[in-house]
Amino acid sequence: MKMNSNKYFQAERSCPGNILSCLLFFGLIVCLSGCASVQQQNLQAAEKDSSQEQQLTPEQKEMVFRTLKEAVQSGKSEINIYPDENPDLIQQFDLVVVDVTAGTEDGLLINTTLEDVANRQDRKWLIGHGRGERFHPVEVIAGEEKGFPGVNNTVIGMKKGERRIVTIPVDQAYGEKDMKKIRTYPSIHRVPRMAKAEPLGFVQQYGIFPIKGSQISFNPYLNAKILDVFENAVTLELSMKPEGEMEQVDYGKTVVSLENDEFIIKLIPEIGARFEVENEKGWITEANEDGFTVDFNHPMAGKPMVLEVEVRDFIKASAANAYEISWLDDYQKGMDASLEQGKPVVLLLYADWCRWSQKMMEDVLQDPRILRLHDDFIWVKIDSDKNREYKEGFDQKSFPKLLILNSRGEVLKSLDGYNNVHIVSELLHEIQPVSKAG
Repeated sequence: MKMNSNKYFQAERSCPGNILSCLLFFGLIVCLSGCASVQQQNLQAAEKDSSQEQQLTPEQKEMVFRTLKEAVQSGKSEINIYPDENPDLIQQFDLVVVDVTAGTEDGLLINTTLEDVANRQDRKWLIGHGRGERFHPVEVIAGEEKGFPGVNNTVIGMKKGERRIVTIPVDQAYGEKDMKKIRTYPSIHRVPRMAKAEPLGFVQQYGIFPIKGSQISFNPYLNAKILDVFENAVTLELSMKPEGEMEQVDYGKTVVSLENDEFIIKLIPEIGARFEVENEKGWITEANEDGFTVDFNHPMAGKPMVLEVEVRDFIKASAANAYEISWLDDYQKGMDASLEQGKPVVLLLYADWCRWSQKMMEDVLQDPRILRLHDDFIWVKIDSDKNREYKEGFDQKSFPKLLILNSRGEVLKSLDGYNNVHIVSELLHEIQPVSKAG
């Protein structure tokens, strides 16, 4: 029967001398029993996928056994087999280099990798979005769930140089709008000119002990003079700061006035401005005399998204997963190699007990988007928990830490702690820009 072209086999050897290796093909399980030399082969296929019986063709069987035998002889414990790979089409797990422009159905821009699109005067930007500083194609894994919504699935079935325009439905883009994330805040805040504070609360808020006659910054718009300090109260007299009655802020402007022994602080918000409260970031969507509304949803929540995708190049999954990084565990050897080969150094400082260090090494640095750069850098990893001179020398505050150095050992870029593959890839491409996939 016809096999699904965007799925792959994984073969894993259980132990030398007595192998029971299973090739997992999603719905299809193929088991191979035999000795280390793989002289006896017993192929069994059973499992139904979508109510249909799946079988390997004779050619695929031969390729599977040949690849497995070579893996056993070379001592590999895990291999990937791609029996249905098409070199001309993008299939699941292929590494793809694409240019992407994302927008709304009415033409507002969300993001683009193309500088000429970003500079077009006839294209306006969605609220909360704007022209970036760097423009380059991005790398995606075809069919991967993570990443920019819609792109990873859109590229499946495309060819090099092909361009597609697709509409991504709400549930596959940024989801429905959560009405609980839309909140209203007052535009006017009133503060009496004469105020009182509890002594302990005063110390906790301002970080100093109250001293009669001294002056403090009460809030961003008002100063306060300490008139008296009692056991249970601190009395304050407020006054306007020297900056004056009006101040421009990121989300609008504030006007301060004194009426009937009361300071009135009024915000005149700017529609579309970014507004942050307790680490939540939103955008001002409405305003009137009494208050303003902030939407903490993503600006695309509840809206379909239009993607323009063009394939620059791609690497088949078999080739992408065949790349390997040759790590050095000697810092000086790495610097010598950097000087000799004219390549920057990727230095990973880790601890063998740190699960985030392990996750960085096993997941992020084994991702095809990182592996394809194997020949662009000198790769060095050091357990800086055991070799603490590196931890101190590179001012390491957490595990892991990733640095990019030049051949003189100077830090070009660095990342503290665990970071996902998109952040690490972006950092590396700041040194080695994204080009063709080859």
